[in-house]
Amino acid sequence: MHSSLPRLVRVIPRSQLTSETAAAILMKRKEAAGDSYPSNIRIEPVITREAFKGVPHNLRKELKDLTKEQ
Repeated sequence: MHSSLPRLVRVIPRSQLTSETAAAILMKRKEAAGDSYPSNIRIEPVITREAFKGVPHNLRKELKDLTKEQ
């Protein structure tokens, strides 16, 4: 017997969802854990369009690629 979709999925109203980003939640966990937080978990800051506002258009893609972990 297979489970039906309504049995597996639960609809949550938007009002019950948190508006915090995953990065913000991880930063809170890192602060709470202190030195015991795993060193292999790297939390990168969110880079907005404003950060690249003064950069020449032909260099933006290259700089964006450099800011991301490969």
